[in-house]
Amino acid sequence: MIIETTVEIEGIEYHAIIDFDYTPADPGRFYGPPERCYPAEPAEWEINEFAVMVDGKCHSILNLALDDKRLMDHAIDIAKEWRKDAEENGYV
Repeated sequence: MIIETTVEIEGIEYHAIIDFDYTPADPGRFYGPPERCYPAEPAEWEINEFAVMVDGKCHSILNLALDDKRLMDHAIDIAKEWRKDAEENGYV
């Protein structure tokens, strides 16, 4: 999924594009024959691209985000909020 938003980085607000994949949690199966049982899996978030617009040009900051946990967490928080809003409004 691709979303466009604004992000604040070091006190400066940027127009940003975040491309991410989301895999919902799987509660697992713990009943029935053993061959049909499997463990629970948590939801997964993967940021494929994180880019910002500077002077009308799009610049990838994905590598920077991979090195900066706060920046990557911020991108994931934005994606989670977007996903939550989309689910609440029936868009996904």
